[in-house]
Amino acid sequence: MPVVYDLAADQNYYNLAGSPMTIHFDPALGKPDTQDTLTEMTNQLENNDLINSLAMSDSQVLHDSLDNLDISSTNVDTYNIIGCKTGTFGSFTANLGINNDIESFDFPKITPGDGTVPLLSAKSINASDDHTFYAPGVQHSSLLSADGPMQEIVNIVSGSNLDVGKVVSQSSLNDDPSQCQLKKGKFLGIFSPVSISITDQEGQISQVLDDGSIENDIPGADYEVWGEHKYIYLPTDAGQQYSIELTGTGTGTFTLKDEDIEDNNVTGTEVFSNLPVTTSLKGQVVLADTSSLELDNNGDGVFDQTLLPTSVVNGEQSDDITPPITSADISGIQGQPNYFRSNVAIKLSAQDFVDPAKPNQTSGMLNTHFSLDGSEIENYQVPITVSSEGAHTIRFFSTDRAGNNEPEQTINFVVDKTAPEFSIQFDPSSQDIKFTGTDNLTPAENVSLQDNDDQIIISDQAGNTSEIILSSKDRKKKMTAEIEGLLYNGVAADLSKNKFSFSWQYDKQGQLKKLTQSAQDKKNFRIDATFDGQQTRFRGNGNQGKINELRPGLVSLKIRTQTGDLMWSY
Repeated sequence: MPVVYDLAADQNYYNLAGSPMTIHFDPALGKPDTQDTLTEMTNQLENNDLINSLAMSDSQVLHDSLDNLDISSTNVDTYNIIGCKTGTFGSFTANLGINNDIESFDFPKITPGDGTVPLLSAKSINASDDHTFYAPGVQHSSLLSADGPMQEIVNIVSGSNLDVGKVVSQSSLNDDPSQCQLKKGKFLGIFSPVSISITDQEGQISQVLDDGSIENDIPGADYEVWGEHKYIYLPTDAGQQYSIELTGTGTGTFTLKDEDIEDNNVTGTEVFSNLPVTTSLKGQVVLADTSSLELDNNGDGVFDQTLLPTSVVNGEQSDDITPPITSADISGIQGQPNYFRSNVAIKLSAQDFVDPAKPNQTSGMLNTHFSLDGSEIENYQVPITVSSEGAHTIRFFSTDRAGNNEPEQTINFVVDKTAPEFSIQFDPSSQDIKFTGTDNLTPAENVSLQDNDDQIIISDQAGNTSEIILSSKDRKKKMTAEIEGLLYNGVAADLSKNKFSFSWQYDKQGQLKKLTQSAQDKKNFRIDATFDGQQTRFRGNGNQGKINELRPGLVSLKIRTQTGDLMWSY
């Protein structure tokens, strides 16, 4: 809607308040936050297809014609009644990814105003000082009807002298600016699947209703929602008391930030970081010099825990919105990338970004968290050792003392300490023995094969090798193959009872006229298979006893290695 653009910040507002948008870069880029000019901010939003460039341009034209307009010069008697001393959305952060695209918005900052219009913006109307009035604690929607402003309007229109209560003049505000400042208060941030409801000592409520709309009847309070994140400003300068209730709306973790506001500035923040939450969670926030959380984790009406802040930071550190960066060092005997043939040790190291221009703003590291193969999240303390074979996944992220969570990182890897096994079979199409490899964790198509005539080596992706040594070279020319050695990762297997051999003959027309196949395993089960050009005779003994079988045509014996033994079938 064009009217939304008509209300957009213009250059005059920038000159007074600075940019309402801070660019926060992906931590991996190592760039400090920047506050762009109006043109840069507009371009950034346009480039991400988030605003209509024509409507924005028209908005600026409108501002150029109206911002410096003195309505009184047109013989219109102009008055300005301004709501103030209510927490008001003042600025936000655009989070940029590594591709310079805006991924999300967050971190709204609170400024004095009427809950909708910032004080600096409302003061921009050109009314004389004696025609400018301020209504502390009155919200935007009540400026025409609340006690004080309503009587002031009647006085202006009718010349009466009704009591205007707390409404103050420009000269009175000049003498005591604190009358419109956020003198003292709390700014709560909930980052989580948790709802928060506040009731003051008069029974007035600030909360999100079931339909998603915000109910906010607490004087001077503000309630903002960004996705699952909630931000609430609560004044405490008059000794206000609040009952603050939490309810879990999902499963995961949540973080609560409790900022102390004095004279429009954040003086310190208490952080409750990464607390577990389910839909059964109930809790309450107890505001004090040192605030606390009382949690009923199973929803039975009894508080199970009373928690103090995880960390406390000062005013400068409260402006730290850059999460740490964690690096992972994975050590072990590696084959192909992310495949290991030994135990694996994972060392996590994290650093909190330091902006050279604002070194005191960095809050410092709090802790690093990890989960291995879907287990519960743990605090990282010492290198993680993984010894079991199989595919593994480690998820990890770090948190700084200001409560910023790094985006979760994931690493997948495989521990495979077992060498692959051979399959051996005569292949009439190649007139040779065909060797293939199978592995417990590497797909068959990724098991590599080196056939060096009398030495055949197979390797899996972790670098485990198995090797068959044949008794003589030139097997294709001699048309014979007999096992002499079997090694796993260079260690010889006992072949005192294991045997296999093949010999074959072709006639002048290239037709197979004879194939002799023989195999024996460690249990002395033996098989001999002879093809005479027409049929294949099997003789020997196996699990089912004596074997004496005749089959038409060529039947190739299938031999497999199995941890040093030979298995056969046909």
